[in-house]
Amino acid sequence: MEDQSVDWAEYARIQEELKKSKTSNDRQWGLEYAHNAILGDIVKGNSFDRSDVERRIRSGARRNRYRTRLLRLQPIAWQPENTDPSVAFESRSALKMLQAEVDDFDLIEKVAKGYNYDELATHGNDAVGALRKRVSRIRKRARTLLPDG
Repeated sequence: MEDQSVDWAEYARIQEELKKSKTSNDRQWGLEYAHNAILGDIVKGNSFDRSDVERRIRSGARRNRYRTRLLRLQPIAWQPENTDPSVAFESRSALKMLQAEVDDFDLIEKVAKGYNYDELATHGNDAVGALRKRVSRIRKRARTLLPDG
């Protein structure tokens, strides 16, 4: 295994830049993304190219801009439209039933929480395509199990 002191130095450089930051902007989001990716590489023992760090920073910034634009186009409604408690009870019951019937419930839960497939693939050592297929199968199964489909 090759010496990773250079990789740790790059990790520390990004961490220091984040620490000195006083604002939250696209670059900061990009730094966070690169920071996490570098840590993942170090943990797995993968070496990475220095030019890859700047590319990751740009990718993280671009992802944040995209997420921000989507939120502007489709704002999240923080207040429920229906305050009838029976709807919440029925939803909880359906989720519990689905959890008991589906093997990969934790995967669909992570997707619902907003994790992207790249992150899940990295942490689970799975291919992105395989994860998408598993989620597709879970959704199909859910449509057959749940009353409203």
